[in-house]
Amino acid sequence: MIEYAAEISTGIVTEVIVGNYVWANENLAGEWVNCTCGNEPCAGIGWTWNGTDFVPPPDPPPPPPTVQP
Repeated sequence: MIEYAAEISTGIVTEVIVGNYVWANENLAGEWVNCTCGNEPCAGIGWTWNGTDFVPPPDPPPPPPTVQP
């Protein structure tokens, strides 16, 4: 089984690595959280960690309408 770990900085995911989060906490700088959902990471860079769940970033606003002259 593949395991993923997410680095959290002020509640925001700044990095996702392939590896065990316990190992990451012991060997790498930063706060690491388990980010494994099946064979995929649960989150990506820019997601929010609320202490329990990963929250996807809000959808970007739609582009302004193009005005034809």
